[in-house]
Amino acid sequence: MLESPTSLIKPPKLGDSQADLMNAVQAALPSGVILLSPVEKGDASPFHLIDLDQDKKDEAVIFYYDAIKNTGIQGLIFIKINGIWHLDQTFSGLGIELYDLQFADVTGDGRLEIIAGYANGVLEKGLNIYEWQEGNIETLFDTAYSKFVVDDLNQDGLNEITILLVNRGVSAAVTTHLYKQNEFIALDDMLLDEFGSYENVTSGFVTNERRGLVLDIQVGAHAAYTEVLLLENNQLQKASDEMENLTWKDYPVHSEDTDLDGIIEIGKLIPPVGFENESYATTPYITGYYQWIGNDELKLKLQRFYEYQKGFYFEFPKEWNSLLTIERSDNEQEISFVTILGGDLVFDVISIPVEEWESNENMFELGRNNKYVFATSVVNSELNMYFHLL
Repeated sequence: MLESPTSLIKPPKLGDSQADLMNAVQAALPSGVILLSPVEKGDASPFHLIDLDQDKKDEAVIFYYDAIKNTGIQGLIFIKINGIWHLDQTFSGLGIELYDLQFADVTGDGRLEIIAGYANGVLEKGLNIYEWQEGNIETLFDTAYSKFVVDDLNQDGLNEITILLVNRGVSAAVTTHLYKQNEFIALDDMLLDEFGSYENVTSGFVTNERRGLVLDIQVGAHAAYTEVLLLENNQLQKASDEMENLTWKDYPVHSEDTDLDGIIEIGKLIPPVGFENESYATTPYITGYYQWIGNDELKLKLQRFYEYQKGFYFEFPKEWNSLLTIERSDNEQEISFVTILGGDLVFDVISIPVEEWESNENMFELGRNNKYVFATSVVNSELNMYFHLL
């Protein structure tokens, strides 16, 4: 059997200032346990220093799994007293992997709660919310989940927690919960496409003024779209009935704030001019990122060309939008950006295996990874900055 990713994680080497924390943790743990890091975040460190009670002093939160006793995940909270770490509280969760972990104020009391998602297999995940005060810890909420976000979607100054729960081919629903009168209540829920694979769920500003929930959904081998949900008068609603048609694409693209303006953009795949009749597999798509500007309209904000296999992307300067297309060499070693009218070369990226690279005056090195040196034959230092390694 393959080992889980978390079973391969080893405690990091801590600096001298944190060596006492490591000693305190080792003294509190049973022998042979596995320290856990959140799988979804890819964070290699199982040590979480966070000011839970907002007193300007960090607490330490650690999770572990005892594969011998198989008692489920255990959590530990350490506090520092007179410069020495002490175990304050322990708590439990069902599962063998720590899948998600966030610290956020979801009760409105100014303190941070521990929001932990546990996995007991690929499709079985449970979410727990813990409230800690020195000397006491309480489980406020637990539910099955597929993905979740914490955000103030209705912008009333209080965070909600929104849960997506998918049973592929049977049901899919999103529910927004608010902590009120010492319990989490469901403000509203919405049924979604039960046949969709929800590749990415995020939240934030979706216009200059509105926050929303953004879901990137794959519905077939060559079909995907993005849905945007708003919380209006504590009711979930689609930002546009036409959003599915507006955002339809051949493959899913993760929505994100690509231009760092504070607003989430929606990704779409654009076949370059000249590739309209190419197969899905051989089309060198340009990825366009669009902002929803209300009603049934999207505005193009920027474009990128991704070369995932080789490990780079090139972001188009804004003045390039809709003016260029792509050419590539037969061996796909060279990607060229050329004008649609005239086919004039504007920029190129040449991927050369590291062992074959020989610097010469006809090419400028843009960057390299462990497999390739990336170079250009175009002398234009202003364009070099648009090249990025993945």
